[in-house]
Amino acid sequence: MAATASTTAAARRPSAAASHSESMSVAEEVPPTPEQRAALASSLLLQTPPGQIANVYGNLSSILHSTLPEGSTHASATEEAALFQAHATRALESYNTDQLVPFRLPGAERTTIICRAGQLASSTEQEWQGAALPRYFDPSTSQSFAFDHWILAASDIQPHPPNPELEPLRLALQASVDAYLSNHFPDGVGAVFVTYAPLSASATAQAASSAVVNAASAPSEEVKQAAEETVSESKLENMDDAVTAVEATEAVEAEQKESDAATSAPAAETSTGAKSPPEWAGTPSFVIHITGNRFNPQNFWAGRWRSSYTYTPRPAVPAPGTAEADIDASPLGTLRAHIALHVHYYEDGNVQLHLGSPKDSAFLPLPASLPSSDPEKRNAALSNLLFTIIGKHEEVFQRELGEVLSEQFAEKAMRNLRRALPITRQRVDWDKLVNYQLGSELGRGPSA
Repeated sequence: MAATASTTAAARRPSAAASHSESMSVAEEVPPTPEQRAALASSLLLQTPPGQIANVYGNLSSILHSTLPEGSTHASATEEAALFQAHATRALESYNTDQLVPFRLPGAERTTIICRAGQLASSTEQEWQGAALPRYFDPSTSQSFAFDHWILAASDIQPHPPNPELEPLRLALQASVDAYLSNHFPDGVGAVFVTYAPLSASATAQAASSAVVNAASAPSEEVKQAAEETVSESKLENMDDAVTAVEATEAVEAEQKESDAATSAPAAETSTGAKSPPEWAGTPSFVIHITGNRFNPQNFWAGRWRSSYTYTPRPAVPAPGTAEADIDASPLGTLRAHIALHVHYYEDGNVQLHLGSPKDSAFLPLPASLPSSDPEKRNAALSNLLFTIIGKHEEVFQRELGEVLSEQFAEKAMRNLRRALPITRQRVDWDKLVNYQLGSELGRGPSA
């Protein structure tokens, strides 16, 4: 018995030591830094329900202020507030852009949408650090503007001309969007943007080669300078040094020969016309955004519908292993669809419905040809065809959503969310619970 007792006691010692070390590690846990607290709080802004961004920001500011570590000074509190505002600025930019916030420029007849497709390529998150606002463009007014995501205001409005080759189809798609909104989203907003996917490596090489040939009529000194810049850019892209040197040497020699032969040509032959802006380089796509918002704070609910469609007229060569490689591309191109829905009900609770994510996007099948072969009516026929497909897709989505909500969500999920009644089979009035004095009545012993 003594041996058994000593063995049991010895076996218990490691567990006691382990529990002591665990308690010490918990006690010595390092609290988060002000930077970490600000980053964590700002990340919650991205989960804000529709129409609640101002309330959520105010509540997060109050929580950060009320949970300051003991011994914090006024200077440290001010520093953390500034950190939170800096993180919140970037979070607001991401939130407003991803949520497709509607916005109308001063004097504009049409409302546009703040979105990634409408953000200029030079507008990046690094601009926030330089106190510069990100820039967007409104395709309906052909203007770009700096946008303040705090007050939802535009400034520094400048002309932003569209691509004349793609604008007719964009206008036809916008007309179809307007007709679709009037039938299905009376209070909704829709806009069509033109984006450009980056060129592949082979396309970039071909573009550089054609640029070298077109520049053959330039003076030899400019040709040499352009060749040197091309070589340096290639090195920055971590290309093979040997291949780069050979290609650069051959390009310079070819340019020099063509330049010497072109010096005797008339000056009128050196002009090849105006060049396209650099942002037009790449495979063009038409991005269609549709958004609808309903806010009803009197009845404690709000909702937001977002649907996005990306139409690429000419199917690009898909990368192996991607979703594009698994579809049969139509000669008309490809159409990618994505629908997102967010509903919030917050009367005596907090119930949210999220549907859709960027990973849930799908390709909608397109026919092999248009019903009409008339070139003058091609844009109208194509836009009508696309929105016929879009309308059927959204109709199926809403019908399936109604079936899921009525059959599964209402009968199972909502039943599990309901709180069971107490043994008295009556609801407890929690507001008057402090006046019941249950504690004193239960703690009172029997009278002597």
